[in-house]
Amino acid sequence: MRRTSWLPLALPVIVVLVIASRVAPLGRVDERNLTPDGARFLSIARCISRGQGCSTPEAWPAWLDPQRLPTPETFKEPGYPFAIAAFTPLARDPFRAAQWISLLAGLLIPLVVVALAKRLALGAGTAAWAGLLAAVSPVLIEQSVLVMAESLFTLMLCLALLAAMPAARSAAGPGRRGAAAFDPPASAMPADLVAGILFGLAFCVRAQALLTVPALLVLLGVARTPRVALRRVMLAGAGLLGAIAPLVARNLRVFGQPFHSDVAAFGIWPYADGYVLTHTLARPPAVGPWALAHVPQVAAHFAAGFWRFTTYSLPHDLLGHWLLLLALAVGVGFAAARWRVWGFALLAVLPSVGFLLTVNWVSRYFAPLAPLLALIAAVGLAESFRALRALRSTSLRGVMTAALSLGCAAAISISLARTWREVVPPASAERAAALSAAPLLRQR
Repeated sequence: MRRTSWLPLALPVIVVLVIASRVAPLGRVDERNLTPDGARFLSIARCISRGQGCSTPEAWPAWLDPQRLPTPETFKEPGYPFAIAAFTPLARDPFRAAQWISLLAGLLIPLVVVALAKRLALGAGTAAWAGLLAAVSPVLIEQSVLVMAESLFTLMLCLALLAAMPAARSAAGPGRRGAAAFDPPASAMPADLVAGILFGLAFCVRAQALLTVPALLVLLGVARTPRVALRRVMLAGAGLLGAIAPLVARNLRVFGQPFHSDVAAFGIWPYADGYVLTHTLARPPAVGPWALAHVPQVAAHFAAGFWRFTTYSLPHDLLGHWLLLLALAVGVGFAAARWRVWGFALLAVLPSVGFLLTVNWVSRYFAPLAPLLALIAAVGLAESFRALRALRSTSLRGVMTAALSLGCAAAISISLARTWREVVPPASAERAAALSAAPLLRQR
């Protein structure tokens, strides 16, 4: 007997949950609890609106020592500030424009996760779980209401992977055991060009996109012949170059080189005095040579970061509850056994985690990984339920299935309740003082 797909029934629930979890805290976030990074994004956007280009009025850190202000921005990528400047006339306020961009991206991410699950032939039930887990991910909810680039960056990156991903063949019928393999394209496709454009836009929002290059190349490399794979990569490369051309042209004009950023210098942050690093005129040493000369310190920092990431950030900030961490573990085993399909996800997660844990990081840096983790955890849940259905004892099967269902419901409910309390940054006296001084600064 054919089983009824419950994705059409679950999708409205996911949409309602996505909207409610992100719109509800929206009103509690305003300029009084603006983050320092958010303030810088708004400053850059105002410079763009005034015709000063991607510039900043801030003389920070001190070792940049600009001759005049505003000075060309060398820390934040221009994608998000340009989007803010473009939407400001519509929102009539840079802050609200920035917040609306993050919100719109945050609303779309879980739906893109569902589309990724369907492309992977995971079945309707697993796709619904994936969308649900992405909908309740604390880091994705938080970045949907803040003036931060992570929400837009995550959306662009997920769309790039979706465009590059070929359709997958089901291993044992639709919705049963996921994908056995990708269906290799016989020729390069327009979607490859779109994938390159989207990846280029993601890079313009956050250069962190470079960590996902191996995953994108693996997806583009799926083809019937090496020649077709090369054409796919070249077509995506053309889209990438077209998307980043304005950024490259600006850098060549201002700095004389295609790529220029001072943010790499802050990789030394966890190993240096933070006050000295930012408030003195001495430029920090190059990170690469320093790391090679201090391997024990880097290894110790990585080990401490890995422990903190696995015991707190991963279950608390990315997934939402430690019970979902168990589902992720099951999903990782499933994905590792089917590495021909899931290799792209592992190549997106592992390099990012490995790199970020050696530098100064916060949980929001892992936001682009949350959709992929939701996919893998959803596979773990689906496999767990499938294993329970295979039990011969009807009573034991019913009890364990009910326990797993209640555990998932409790984990999601606890995660949402905690996120509701923690999603809004606290106000501070420094922000209040800055707001009170803003009219005087605008006059001068």
